[in-house]
Amino acid sequence: MSKDMGIQDKRVIELQNIYEELDTEGKETIISAADKLLNIQKTFKYPQELRKRHFRDIMLYITLGLIIACAIWFFWEIFINPALQKAGITPLNMARIIVTAIIGILCVFSGLIGFLLRKISFHWLFLLIIAGIASLDPQILTDFIGFSFLAFIITVLLTQKKDQKVTFSR
Repeated sequence: MSKDMGIQDKRVIELQNIYEELDTEGKETIISAADKLLNIQKTFKYPQELRKRHFRDIMLYITLGLIIACAIWFFWEIFINPALQKAGITPLNMARIIVTAIIGILCVFSGLIGFLLRKISFHWLFLLIIAGIASLDPQILTDFIGFSFLAFIITVLLTQKKDQKVTFSR
């Protein structure tokens, strides 16, 4: 209760300041002070309702997250996992395939976007596309080739960046 009283005291002081502005200033200040007064009145009137709304929103997000997690688990256990086990793919292998595919897509798109924005030259585009396509294929050998190309590109670009001198202008 003492915390609410402190908040109310601050609001009363703000209201007094607004009323002082009304006495000393012109028409524009009166309008802005009235707007401030209306905003303070809105927050002063309904703080309990705002707390209930925030709690309700948080509970809604938690409930939706649980429903989505249950739906993913259901589809994984009923449909996806048996099909993958028949094909001989384990969940760990599936995670590797998904991660390398995402890295491959990022390589291809970063190469294309960098080339279109004229940030990289054609030979870097070519190397990034090779790395991306190799990473998209789910075989371990092609993943290794794709990551080798990607590691080569990153090391060359980092060494070029270190060789460039940074100058600051005032």
